[in-house]
Amino acid sequence: MITQMKQEGLMWRVVVKILRSPEGLTMPDGTHVTHEMTENQHHFGYWQREALAAQSNLFDSLPAGLRVPQFLGMTPISDTECWLWQEYLPADHKWLWDDYDAAAYRLGQWQANHQELFQYSWLGRDWLAGWVHSPLMGIFGMVEGMNGYQHPLLTAYFAPEELAALRQLWADRQHYLGKLAQLPQTLCHLDAHRGNLSWQGDDLAMFDWAFVGAGALGEELAAFVGRRCCWIMCLWHMQIGWSGWLLLAIWLACEPLVGRIIKT
Repeated sequence: MITQMKQEGLMWRVVVKILRSPEGLTMPDGTHVTHEMTENQHHFGYWQREALAAQSNLFDSLPAGLRVPQFLGMTPISDTECWLWQEYLPADHKWLWDDYDAAAYRLGQWQANHQELFQYSWLGRDWLAGWVHSPLMGIFGMVEGMNGYQHPLLTAYFAPEELAALRQLWADRQHYLGKLAQLPQTLCHLDAHRGNLSWQGDDLAMFDWAFVGAGALGEELAAFVGRRCCWIMCLWHMQIGWSGWLLLAIWLACEPLVGRIIKT
């Protein structure tokens, strides 16, 4: 929500981000979000994490060229809701491939030199494993149950060996998660897709730190690459439903990540 006011001839804007507990909601795989899940500080869906991060000194050590919107204050509304007041940043230009390349380089520089994690109890842990073991478990179960790998839209765009590789990737998920856990850990945004990144002059601004926490070097690729391709799946969403949409998103998001793990 953007609040805009005019005072003494000057126009000013601030962003008010409303954070609410997701307790009671149902995730796409059918998982019911419980009170315990929303209060677990290490769970990827811990709803207070972004407010705690904004009030901490977590971002003081961001290198030159990376920034976050300035934190202006927080208004507690209830035990399950708070409002964050942040600096308004204007929309940036339409990105070209060079912009993606530069953004990936900035993120890589930051994380390669930021391997000493802060001692905050609310930082996320095992983000990708948590996502795999919770929503994706149900989603892949639905895909298997509906024989989704034989859906005409999948077989029309993916070769049989590609679909077989995806199926095998899911079967071997524990092996790859184990490899990921052995890699050097660093501080990660963990949701650094195009919608949460904006060029502000020569600086790359990063929004929405709800998932911030420990991650393996290279783990940021899951969101950075996968979410970039989601607009393609949106065109098919009404035809193939959540299961097919997320199946394609998983494939495009995980392929480069798994490639990095294998090479390591």
